[in-house]
Amino acid sequence: MKKVLSLALVLMMLLTSFAFAEDGYSGTITISLYAQTGVEEAWNAVAEAYEALNPGVDVVVDLKPEDSYA
Repeated sequence: MKKVLSLALVLMMLLTSFAFAEDGYSGTITISLYAQTGVEEAWNAVAEAYEALNPGVDVVVDLKPEDSYA
């Protein structure tokens, strides 16, 4: 279930990047969420792909340990 949710989030981010690519946005996007260990590489890959499609955008991945959510 978590893999499906992660994949859906990645697809939404990529689709959004195509929708706004023509407008030439710039700035910083911070991805800040609670996550399991081992998913940081996936989020970094998403960030790099988004930055490649949008040169003026800087994506910061800020993941927090899932066990500290409580």
